Amino acid sequence: MEKFESLSRRETLVKGALALGAVAALPTLSLAQNEAAPAAAPAPTPLAASDLEIVRFALTLERLEAAFYAQVLGAHGTRAYLSGRHLTLAQEIGAAENAHVAALEAVLRNAGAEVPAAQEFSFPNNVFVSPVAFSWFAYTLEEIGVRAYLGAVGKIRSQAVKEAAASIYGAEARHVALLRLNSGNMTAPHYFESPLSAEQVQSLIAPYLK
Repeated sequence: MEKFESLSRRETLVKGALALGAVAALPTLSLAQNEAAPAAAPAPTPLAASDLEIVRFALTLERLEAAFYAQVLGAHGTRAYLSGRHLTLAQEIGAAENAHVAALEAVLRNAGAEVPAAQEFSFPNNVFVSPVAFSWFAYTLEEIGVRAYLGAVGKIRSQAVKEAAASIYGAEARHVALLRLNSGNMTAPHYFESPLSAEQVQSLIAPYLK
């Protein structure tokens, strides 16, 4: 169990980094000590259209992952099929994915951009029947996320968005390692990660989009 107890602490640091990334572009407002003036609402910080497109695409990925873990936990609540270690992973990684969703939505709001409506997703029923099936499919989704962020980060123009993407990338890579470790596999089977293009990612996740 101690292998997984540190995940919460690491994810707390990730969430802090994401929060900084999401608000890094906000103007600061300093008030004199004891001055009782109301804080003005910060003006939106516009982003390049290409950055907005990347953030929206990343949001779809994070919502996909968050929806998967939510369905995993829902299925487990109906018919307990996860061991203690698998259940802990599903809970903690699911919480991290929800934090990623919130951070990316905050980036869009800060830019004055519309946050896309929540999507619906569909997953194979056979991934909710055993710990092995859960681990395999969770690893598959997380690996797509790692390679998607690697492919996108070099195209991001905004430093704040780049930092947020890098923070999420780090968390996704840890998720992959933990899922592989939990399945008895090498945590890092590759010396280097291979990026995916947006088109490749879209093709990989298309079967799960309603």
